[in-house]
Amino acid sequence: MTQCRFRGIFLVRHKRHHTSPSTSTNLANLYLKRSKLNCTRFEQLPNELLIEIFIYQINIDILYSFSKLNSRFQSLLLNYHDRFDFKSVTKTKMNYISHEHITEQCRSLRLSDDEQTPGQIAYFFHKLPCERYISQLEVLSLIHMDPNYTQILSLKLNQLTNLVSLTLGNICGKQMVPLNLPFLRNLVVTTCHHNKWMQNLHELKILEYNIKLRCLHENDLIWPITLEELKIYFAELRDNEIVKKSLPHVSQLKSLAFYDNSDSSSYPDGHAWETFISSFLPLLTKFQFCFKFWNDNILIQNPNQIISTFSTPFYIKMKQWFVQYDMHSKQHQIAVLYSLPFAFERFELHTDSFDQSKTTSITNKNLFRKVTTLVCNTQCEKLNSNLVHKNIQHIILKTSGVLVDWLFSMNYTRQLSICSQTDLSSKDFYHLIETMSCLDSLNIPFTILVNLTDHWKNDLICNQLSLKIRSLNLCYNEDHSSPIPDYVNREQFLQFFDIFHMKCEHLTIGLFSKEMITDLILPHMINLQSLHIYLKKSSSSINTNNWLQEKNIINNIYFSVTLIDDECVIHTDYQN
Repeated sequence: MTQCRFRGIFLVRHKRHHTSPSTSTNLANLYLKRSKLNCTRFEQLPNELLIEIFIYQINIDILYSFSKLNSRFQSLLLNYHDRFDFKSVTKTKMNYISHEHITEQCRSLRLSDDEQTPGQIAYFFHKLPCERYISQLEVLSLIHMDPNYTQILSLKLNQLTNLVSLTLGNICGKQMVPLNLPFLRNLVVTTCHHNKWMQNLHELKILEYNIKLRCLHENDLIWPITLEELKIYFAELRDNEIVKKSLPHVSQLKSLAFYDNSDSSSYPDGHAWETFISSFLPLLTKFQFCFKFWNDNILIQNPNQIISTFSTPFYIKMKQWFVQYDMHSKQHQIAVLYSLPFAFERFELHTDSFDQSKTTSITNKNLFRKVTTLVCNTQCEKLNSNLVHKNIQHIILKTSGVLVDWLFSMNYTRQLSICSQTDLSSKDFYHLIETMSCLDSLNIPFTILVNLTDHWKNDLICNQLSLKIRSLNLCYNEDHSSPIPDYVNREQFLQFFDIFHMKCEHLTIGLFSKEMITDLILPHMINLQSLHIYLKKSSSSINTNNWLQEKNIINNIYFSVTLIDDECVIHTDYQN
């Protein structure tokens, strides 16, 4: 048994005693009674052991915790100046690390504008003194970026000529200048259909392309001909044909993955794909996909109709590509056909029982190990046992009537999202959050939360929320069909404030008045690290940006304001 004392940690060593199984439960008591306690200071550990301990820590935390202690630790920390991942890192910690530790050694950098760190990307590039140190970057990830920042960013990217891997979130391809990055081999991008800006990437081998932005301009997709691996996500019916039309020009592909979230009216046809692959993609060794389509009466009566087209010798023997077909027992419901093992992080439930699923796979092990987000679109009484595992970090309840027994066994879930169409009772909501022992993030429309807590009078629910929730999004909208959140007035906020003010670290909320930011939120929510406000645009909010600057309220938190009418995002740390 070992303990370590160092900044709140201490090491304790005991002489090991071998005991029989019958006495193993009392081992701790035996140690305390019979063993002599020997303490070892943390800094007395050899360098090899310290390095082994550091392996289990994040670089940022190592640098922040052990910096400037003594020359020995400073020397050890030199090995951790090459990778910086600022996703979910507090602003205070980011400021310190950026000023003290980012040097010419930096080879990998990750920034994010997600709900926990809004405005982080612009803040880093315009307010921190480290931009001159990143010219040697080889890996750069910019996640959930504001599309309005696209053009400014693309000019900076062309200065990073050593990049080998690049991740860009939420960019408008029309605003991107052509990239000339001679060593870039791996690109992950969330964007629109316009991708001419990547035509000069002559060494690009791996591309993940998520068509998420719906810009007014349209373009056919044209891929770099050097691609060997391509993964594409899309959600509109017309995207299916656009993507398929683009593929014959990348005949060097060895791996192809589709995530079709468009609810197509036509069935996927294995024979057609077999012909297409044989004709245009002769080198393809990996074909992964997820197709959604409408299940009609013909398919219900003959469920093998689709799966038989993916059961030919081409798929089973030559390529060893296997599929599964999930359907609902009722017609006019969504059905899903996907490759196995499942290749994507997000899995949507559209079947009422996996017992009626059809598959060509002969194994049932580790088929869903990549899945981290589970979307409940229907009441699925019998779940595939592979989906009940600790990798499921996020559960989304999307419609009414989806609550089933297995949901109460998802103990490892950390994030719960509840859509406005969900009809949970207060009792079910309590049992759900009570059994999710790791839960710390909740996404839910404000009015739904008010109803589920019985207008904040249900003490059992309120206590659970107060103890667990660190990240709270009260403007949640899974489909993004309506940008208008529930606006909270002063009286409503005071009721909600008593529950969340002590432990909430990340808050997204719609407010009727900008004065509530300075009068209620910032002075009293003492652990707040990020704040994203939606304000209804009015004569009093048009000059919100100048008002925030005059108040000088932004200290050590990430902060952003969205004016709904014109969808103008204002980052108080950097002005576009």
